[in-house]
Amino acid sequence: MVVDKKLTFFLPVSFAGPARFTPAAAAVGALPPVDAVVISHSHYDHLCVESVRALLALPTPPRAWVAPLGEGALLRKWGAPARAVFELDWWQRADLDHGLRITAVPAQHGSARSAWDKDATLWCGFDVAFGGGARRVFFAGDTGYRAVPQDTPPGSAAEAAAPTCPAFREVRARLGAPDLALLPIGAYSPRGFMSAVHASPEDAVEMLLDLGATRAIGMHYGALPLTDERVEDAPARLRAALRARGLDDARFVTLPAVGAVWREPAREGRAGAAAT
Repeated sequence: MVVDKKLTFFLPVSFAGPARFTPAAAAVGALPPVDAVVISHSHYDHLCVESVRALLALPTPPRAWVAPLGEGALLRKWGAPARAVFELDWWQRADLDHGLRITAVPAQHGSARSAWDKDATLWCGFDVAFGGGARRVFFAGDTGYRAVPQDTPPGSAAEAAAPTCPAFREVRARLGAPDLALLPIGAYSPRGFMSAVHASPEDAVEMLLDLGATRAIGMHYGALPLTDERVEDAPARLRAALRARGLDDARFVTLPAVGAVWREPAREGRAGAAAT
């Protein structure tokens, strides 16, 4: 892994790792038919050529690839049909089959695949609307929430006063509160180094409140040991952060294992939905 002080790029190499901390949830060949793949940014741990090519080699490959501006060239180079690639700027949307609508939304991060292409392509999260907007899932992608100065004591008033990203409040104002938010909770330490690009569990709780999401699932932890904190620390910190804000643990959960199924608690008049 090679980084500059702002996490300019992530360059894994086979002889040095980093190796996965946990196995992948499923082999690509075991996936059900995929309507769309969303790609948040170009860092190697989020855009992998082997994964893209494996998906394209499926008997029924994904019908759409939705990515930020500038990343379509890589997808087409790797074999994605040009007609299936949708490149979006922030707030642009792709209207796909079956009432599926995907809107690119701002995130606080960056992009690069080498030392020479810092922020040459866009990065984003996605608002995914189903059934013509009847149900919505917010996928944050890779994002920070605050910009915390070095040596700021965790949980201090100085940390609470650090500037926060307005994107999540803007998503709510423009698109409404999502039914479910997929929010990052890991790769946050050391705090002063990582806060501008990666959210802590405490940050993720604030994102939940900014979005007004009904429920959330924690992500971006447990797969790769990228930073100083222990990989298993994030869920416990998330539960503590929820209690500190007076929120029910059930509103923002982590899955018990990679690939586990989460079932939305049934709402009046409808059965719960399943997600992995």
